[in-house]
Amino acid sequence: MNPASRGGRSGRRRSPLRIVLVLGLAALVLALTSHPQPALWVAAAAAVYAAVEGVLRWRRRA
Repeated sequence: MNPASRGGRSGRRRSPLRIVLVLGLAALVLALTSHPQPALWVAAAAAVYAAVEGVLRWRRRA
């Protein structure tokens, strides 16, 4: 199954902000459902992803 056949996105990347927001929402849901450690892991993953995207964007501009 090629990527174009899944959802019809034809290779477009998802917005980094959208990905960070979804990860943040997942961390919030985990925290509210008494899963604090997985919530911290997901929040940390979102922070690392946001930092990497920020560095990549900065490098593209420079």
